[in-house]
Amino acid sequence: MRRLWGFVVVLAFGGIGCVHPILRPKEGLTTMKQATQSVPTRGDTQVAIASRLLDQPAGSDYLTRGVWRDATTPLTHELTTLLAINGLRIGIIGSTRPQEFQTLMSSEASVVNPMIRTTSVGRPRVVPVNGPLPRCELEFTPSFETPAERREYVSAECGLQVIATPTQSGGMKLKCELQIQHGDRQPFLQPSADGSNLTRQDQRPTDAFTTIAWEVTLDREEALIVGPTEEPVGKLGQAYFFTGSDDRPRQRILVIQTGVTAEAAEVVANQKASRSPAARAGNLVVRKD
Repeated sequence: MRRLWGFVVVLAFGGIGCVHPILRPKEGLTTMKQATQSVPTRGDTQVAIASRLLDQPAGSDYLTRGVWRDATTPLTHELTTLLAINGLRIGIIGSTRPQEFQTLMSSEASVVNPMIRTTSVGRPRVVPVNGPLPRCELEFTPSFETPAERREYVSAECGLQVIATPTQSGGMKLKCELQIQHGDRQPFLQPSADGSNLTRQDQRPTDAFTTIAWEVTLDREEALIVGPTEEPVGKLGQAYFFTGSDDRPRQRILVIQTGVTAEAAEVVANQKASRSPAARAGNLVVRKD
């Protein structure tokens, strides 16, 4: 692998909702039941997104190859290939965890930034992955019909936007989109809450990689893993998942688990238990956040 960039990593938090420290890595996060029991609920809190980065020296055999042999591929062949062209891989680890994976998940030396972020159903939540990167250059291929585009960023922060929606079977549907926030804050005009006028908000520019966004459904005990391919240099896979100095580069994968909070579980249960004839006819009133 060619020489990797040197990065200074300071993770920033974005999105809507609350952020809570989760169980210490040595205690493990084996189930989302543990996670959601530890999250305080409030009126608009519906889902919990638990994330952690598994960190190893660059070239780690398990993060490069082993963990992907233990995972299933949830996406179509076409999208899996397009992600690979951009240096990325997606997988799902089942409820029966491989021993090496669980050992890393429970190791304080291997886990970076274990957090739970809570948000309302259907609202986007950004999980920080890498950055800020003083300077970031990469090639992005948006589709099979489009040539690679050269992208350059200053003060780049790499994140994964997640929109989580509970399923009737008790799982969680996740819509995931890679985003890079970069540069200095700039003024943007946006509609006010009531739509009557425009309000100014200062935000940093964001590049959203919509053509390689994906959607998966996780059972309660499953985990989504996102990481680089074996050849990610100069692509999104490197920008997102490699850090450290030139002589001591580090490699990472992102692990995400999801679940509903106790409050949200009660709402869903009540809806299922009280489906009236009007509800079956499509007139069910769902609580608005």
